[in-house]
Amino acid sequence: MVSLALASATAVAAADVAPVPTFMAERGELLLREDFSRPVVLSAANALFEGVPGVVDRDPRFVQRADGWLLHPGHWSFVDGAIRGTQAERHGPVAAYAIPLRDAVIQFDVQLNGCRRAMFRLNDEVDHVCRVTVTPDGLAAQKDDHDHAGPDREVPFGKVALPIRNGEWKTVLLELCGAEMVASIDGRSILGTDPLLAGPKATVAFVVSGSSASFRNLRIWAARPKPAWPEQRARLLESSRNAP
Repeated sequence: MVSLALASATAVAAADVAPVPTFMAERGELLLREDFSRPVVLSAANALFEGVPGVVDRDPRFVQRADGWLLHPGHWSFVDGAIRGTQAERHGPVAAYAIPLRDAVIQFDVQLNGCRRAMFRLNDEVDHVCRVTVTPDGLAAQKDDHDHAGPDREVPFGKVALPIRNGEWKTVLLELCGAEMVASIDGRSILGTDPLLAGPKATVAFVVSGSSASFRNLRIWAARPKPAWPEQRARLLESSRNAP
């Protein structure tokens, strides 16, 4: 950990939320802006999966459409200028969007409403790639299990210990460049690296486990590494080793 030195879904030229200062990556073109202040454009795939149990956000019938949000499974509503996912099935609610990505800077606000955890994850066309998880105890980041049947396993990258109260909004920043990622909250960061991160990503998703959580102000930019990143990486690793 280290202190940072610091609609419908459409591609637009500029964002109207304050961009959080980045650590590893420079922002490029804004690829996705979704405030969730009003109901979103839904993918036609929602009708295909009505009544179908389980998670379907990696199904080619959704991924290849790239025509809006898939709100399945669980219950999603638009409350107080945000999208809220509420546990209504065995699997927590999932709100997914198909968007091809490589290197990216991703920023969003999250509010816990009694849930155990709220997640933002990226998938490729095969399986999960990585995620950040917000809990009442703080932020965690990991490379995901990419095959579920083995031999691949999830790889935890670390945690930021930070008490987060119900109803409190927090801004999460995720930077992905090549095989590395930096996840940040309140100016404190987690660095992770794994070859899987360098591959193409196909979908992003919000996931809620237990009770409910809300999200707003999602922004996704194309990215490139900062020229000074090698030196900054060394300082980040040193600070992480010295963190209590």
